[in-house]
Amino acid sequence: MFAQFLNNRIIRQSLLIGLLLGSHSAYAVHLDVELWGEGNTMFAGFCRTANIVGCDLDSLASDLNLPQGTLPQESTTGKLIFIADFQDLTGGPFKTKNPGFQSVLNSLQADELVSYRALGKLRYWEANATSWSVAPTDTQIRLFGGLDAQTSIINDSQQCGGQLFCFSGLGTDQSTVFSADGILAKPELGVDITNNVGILHTHLSFFLENQQGELGGPIGAYLIEMQVFSNFHPIPSAPFLVLLNAGLTHNEFSKALQGLAKAPTNNTPTPPSENTNNFVLTPGDVDFDGDIDRIDVALILLAAQKQEAVKPDGDSRDLDSDSQITRNDAFLAKEKCSLRLCAIPVIPVTPGVAPTARYDVNARLLTLRDVQVEQQHYYVQFQVQDDYRLVLKTAQPQAPQSGQALLYDLDRQQLEIPSVQVHNKYYRALLGHSGGVDFNLEQWEELGNVSD
Repeated sequence: MFAQFLNNRIIRQSLLIGLLLGSHSAYAVHLDVELWGEGNTMFAGFCRTANIVGCDLDSLASDLNLPQGTLPQESTTGKLIFIADFQDLTGGPFKTKNPGFQSVLNSLQADELVSYRALGKLRYWEANATSWSVAPTDTQIRLFGGLDAQTSIINDSQQCGGQLFCFSGLGTDQSTVFSADGILAKPELGVDITNNVGILHTHLSFFLENQQGELGGPIGAYLIEMQVFSNFHPIPSAPFLVLLNAGLTHNEFSKALQGLAKAPTNNTPTPPSENTNNFVLTPGDVDFDGDIDRIDVALILLAAQKQEAVKPDGDSRDLDSDSQITRNDAFLAKEKCSLRLCAIPVIPVTPGVAPTARYDVNARLLTLRDVQVEQQHYYVQFQVQDDYRLVLKTAQPQAPQSGQALLYDLDRQQLEIPSVQVHNKYYRALLGHSGGVDFNLEQWEELGNVSD
């Protein structure tokens, strides 16, 4: 049976994802890196989907006492800052799998190898510091789990189905070391390869250690720098920073972040006049980054779905000024968008082929027509509970079905569902195995109406 097969293979490496999702500390202390490609260039930005682990930028900024309208960015360089905490997982006080890396829907190619490049020197902030400094010489951060593709590329087109090159499997995990002296070991490694529909969601491992590789280090905050690129998007993203907490209190860590994000003291902006904002309100620019793009459209759609109220002092989401946030506002934002990836998605349906995923609202039953686990295919049904938990009800072995099978990732214990119809809308879902026959709904993203 499917559940027994999963238990035999992954119980030894289970991370109790369900417990983690229910933990406020894990929810509040990290930001995932969102990836997408345009032209030949790879981009990295904040994951901004509200109430999703690793994506709730607004809540995190509030929790860390950033001034209103201030993003986690280094004031002197403009580099984005992604937050994580060494103590946010059950692996102990000196290692974490955050931040993760996840792709924007429909923005990367299938089987695209996304890689990172480590930059700069390891920086450090101790508890009572007033400025950042180079880290102690005996302290380093190891990023483990990156994949070395240099020895795993096949250039024989006959072996690659007619393609110029392909990957044979990326071999053993490698690591990169961030130190006070710069980057050691492998400065460039693969993050992961996207699946057959271009989706990537990966968590590597960060370790705080000494030069002998022993876990541990001084209490404080640590700062590393990196960028991402891929074989399809070889021009790398702008460099970004990862800020890791190693034992600081909430207020101490907040000060470390503010030490990066605050404006320089010799260039303090003039305080705003009473009853004025710190920014110019631009209809459609929901994230206040100076443009209207797919992120803004998605944020408006999310607000419309949740029926959020309009802010009394002006709301950039209410483009038609009707004092409501609706899908019409999202369409108006899309018309203002001059960048790619702004279209509100339309999910194509192939005539004669049954949908891969179907949800019966009345029976609360999620049916997956074809789930592939290694070489075996299954007809799978989940009973949906009230607490975002799904219980495996049916797992019937079968022959491969027509259309694209859903691939269960044994290593990450996750099942990606690119599209499931609920009433007249489509959604993307990510399920995570939490033990036994239980799964958790880790991500739930509206894609669009059937008629769009």
